[in-house]
Amino acid sequence: MAIAERPFRGEADLPAVVELRREIAAVTPGSLPVSESELREKMLGPVPDWKQEYILWEEDGSLDGMLEVHTSELPDSDPVVYLGARVRPVARERGLGEAMIARGEELARQWRGVGAELEISSLRDSTWAVSLIERMGFVPARVFERMAMELSAPVLPEPAASGYYVRPLAGVDEVDAWNAVYNVAFRDHYDFHAITRQQRLRYMEQPSHVPELDLVAAALDGSMAAFCWIIRRDEDDGGVTWVVDLVGTHPEHRRRGLAGALISAGLAGIQERGGRRVLLEVDSNSPTGANRLYERLGFRVETAMIDFRKRL
Repeated sequence: MAIAERPFRGEADLPAVVELRREIAAVTPGSLPVSESELREKMLGPVPDWKQEYILWEEDGSLDGMLEVHTSELPDSDPVVYLGARVRPVARERGLGEAMIARGEELARQWRGVGAELEISSLRDSTWAVSLIERMGFVPARVFERMAMELSAPVLPEPAASGYYVRPLAGVDEVDAWNAVYNVAFRDHYDFHAITRQQRLRYMEQPSHVPELDLVAAALDGSMAAFCWIIRRDEDDGGVTWVVDLVGTHPEHRRRGLAGALISAGLAGIQERGGRRVLLEVDSNSPTGANRLYERLGFRVETAMIDFRKRL
């Protein structure tokens, strides 16, 4: 029986997708544990202002591959379409990966036109995936390092600079102010996408959100200057991995130690909640030199993700 393509059917397909992802992770150096709760959060329910599609490939009822395709629908967004091609290890020599990426290119043309640019990422040490991506005409565009820190010793929060203080975000009432700082802080970063109110509210509704660790640094007049957003990854075995998901400072408030004060306060909060391991991801060419700050705080590089690009 030939491999057949079909749409993702939501909750009913989730167990098979989890199994597929775990089989791939088992043979991919540097992979993180695959959590059903995290995939449910990511795959079920639309992300506001993003177009997304998941396509499955099956043979004799066995899920052999899944293609993820995403693009921003905001009017001023760059015409970039993001692909994720995941192939069961036993099916890798059947040309399925090539067929999936070609299908992603077809959707990209439909969604964003001939001038669209495709992006696909792979762990640096996943030699099969890197080889496939390069054979399909993609070239490396950026490297993101995954850094880790073990909280083996008590964490003492660094004091905020004079004239600033650290506190949790005041919930929904401060979403617009937070978005404004985010959109200014990251507009000079690679692959920047503005965040909308609807997107921020959706993220705050997810189980991964921890309101007490959604931190901001504010000036004495109450205006927001910087932020540190920490989330939790609940593993299926009951464990938790903590992630410093976003750290940013308004350009007018940079070089004042706000990021260090926020992150260290977040690390102390993680430790209070029993956390022992923290991850983050950073652009190896960060325009703000964030890498050096994370190293000073105790984070160490454990692997890297390569972003590949291809223009249609």
